[in-house]
Order: sequence, then C-alpha cells, then structure tokens
Amino acid sequence: MPIRKLADMVVYRDDAYYCSPGPSVVTMPDGEVHVFFRRHWTWPLTPLLLHAHPGTEQCVVRSADGGATWEDAPGFLPGGGNCPCVTLLSDGALLFARHRFTPVLKCLLEGDLETYQAQHHSADWTLVGAGVEVWRSDDRGAHWAGPYWIDDVPGLEPGADGLHTPLGLRGWPVELSDGTVGLPVYADGAGAVLVTSADGGRTWQYRGTAVTGPDDEPGAYNEWHLQQTPSGDLVAFIRCQLSGDAYGFLQTSRSSDGGRTWTPPERQPVWGFPHHALPMPSGRLLLTYGYRREPYGVRARLIDAECTRFDGEELVLRDDAGHWDMGYPHAALLPDGRAIVVYYFNDAPDGQRYIAASVVEEL
Repeated sequence: MPIRKLADMVVYRDDAYYCSPGPSVVTMPDGEVHVFFRRHWTWPLTPLLLHAHPGTEQCVVRSADGGATWEDAPGFLPGGGNCPCVTLLSDGALLFARHRFTPVLKCLLEGDLETYQAQHHSADWTLVGAGVEVWRSDDRGAHWAGPYWIDDVPGLEPGADGLHTPLGLRGWPVELSDGTVGLPVYADGAGAVLVTSADGGRTWQYRGTAVTGPDDEPGAYNEWHLQQTPSGDLVAFIRCQLSGDAYGFLQTSRSSDGGRTWTPPERQPVWGFPHHALPMPSGRLLLTYGYRREPYGVRARLIDAECTRFDGEELVLRDDAGHWDMGYPHAALLPDGRAIVVYYFNDAPDGQRYIAASVVEEL
C-alpha cells in the first residue's frame, strides 16, 4: 500500500447543528490549519437531510497543532450559501467561493422550474439558483472583500431579476501557469464550465466547457475538480450521474490549451464522488472521494502527476458511516508532509452530520 491512514478525528460537532456537504481545509504558511464548513441549526420541523437551508452559516475552526486539537467555537464568514471552496493563493490571499440558492414561492415563478435551476422542491416552495460568488481576504480571513459574482456564461441566464447566472460549485480556485486563477463551475444544460480571473478573483470570464450532458440528462456531469499537471495540461475530475452502468464512476477530460477546448470524457476505474486531487511530496496526487454506497465512507488512492493512471490500490479511509449523506472530501498538506483529509460524516442513519478528518502519509 503506497499510502496509509494514521488517524481519524472529529474537527467540529454540535448535535444542534447539521453540517452540510463541502468542507475545505487550508494549511497557512505558519502551519496553522483552517477548516471551513457550513452548518444550520436543526429546527424541530426541519428534515435532517437538507443541503440548502436558508439559515445556513459559513464557519471556520482552526488548529495550531496539526489537527490534534481544534477550537471549540467556530468563527464566521460572510453570509450563507453552499459548498465553501477555499484556496490559499501564492500571494497569501484566501479565496472563498460558494454557490447560493434563494427560496421562492412556486406561485411566483413562470414556466418550467428547470429554467431557474431550481432544486429541493416542496409543495409550495423551491430553491432557485442565485449564482456563484467569490470573496477575497488578504489578512488570514479577518476581513473579506466581495462578493465577486460569476456571470456571462454562454447559454445561461439568471432565473429572475436581481439574481446571477445560476451556477453550482464543488471545486476550488486553482492558480494556473498562465497567471490566472481557474474556477470549475457547473449548471444543468451547460455542464462543467471553466471560468478564470486575471486579477486575483475580483472579476471572472468564461474560458471553456469541459463537457455537457446529453439532452435527456442535462445534469449528468456536474461537480468537478480542476488540476494542472507538470506538463501544463488541465485535467477535469468530473462527477458522473449518467443513467446506467456509468453512474458514479469518475470521468476525466483533458485540455492542452488552457481550458478552451477539452477531450471527450473518459471513464476511469474509480467509483465515488465528488473528487479532490492533492499533490503529495513525491509528486504523485492523492485522489480522495466519497463512497456513497454500502459500506458508506471515504476512499483514496495515489495517481501519477500527469493523471494518466488510475488503477492504483484503493485505501479505505472510512467505511463506518451510517448513511450515504456524507463525504465531499478535501485535503491539504501538513508541514511535515502528511496530508489531512476533511469531510462531513455521520455515525447512524438518523445521526447528526458533523465535520471529521483523517490523516494519511505516503510510504
């Protein structure tokens, strides 16, 4: 086994709060580890499984000892929203990206709900896609500038006046070799879309589309992660929800022109989603992903730096979750070369969701 797990830990848990999908972890230059996550108070009349609650809070907890201990009380970031994707740029700035939904009475909408990228319907209410926003901090998260919205994606229009392009996000800002920052967003009908910023995340432009779903399954390709290889290629790690036997298998696409054109998606021998790839000290990538079929948990494997071989031995990080509502891992290197992998987790089908982590090392 080229990697091994050293420990599991609870990063944040308060059974009064449901911690939703999508934590992020960042190791600061001084070694302090920051974990960003979202939570909402579990109202008595609110179902446990609710991924876009209007009362969502964006939070951060920190560890000064490599994850051995964590702050008891979280700090807070601006506003609510979904899937906090946080990256530390080479200039020391933190970029915090997320997507938003806004609750709307169905009687106020005209036409097909798909027009609004609507999700999580009830009898009277739906959640309309409000857009992807980016915030920037130049002082370790003490203050944030923004929001900087992502708009002008071909083929997509805001669902209503005052909203932004209805995009989703589960991928992190990535500094590219051409000096821009890339961000992998997605939308039903538009597929996996790359936008870039030439000014550190303050303004964004459409660059290209990695893949779109077929007409009868417009949302088949959605949450994706972007990685640049040593040769300069961009590789997309794409969640696949095509019907049939392709469902759940990692799909990859490759661009050799900075993300403007892409190869057709290629199915890889990796079942699980969504994905994150972290460069390790050896140069290989630690690929992590949720495993949302029994036994529920989180898995990992090492792949080569150019992302051409995916048949390495799989490491089971966790297989003791009580329900498929968990996963969404993200990893960062600790100062000693180990990696910390954060994810949201549960202990039982009706157990509260919380933020957990595992520490791994290369052999």
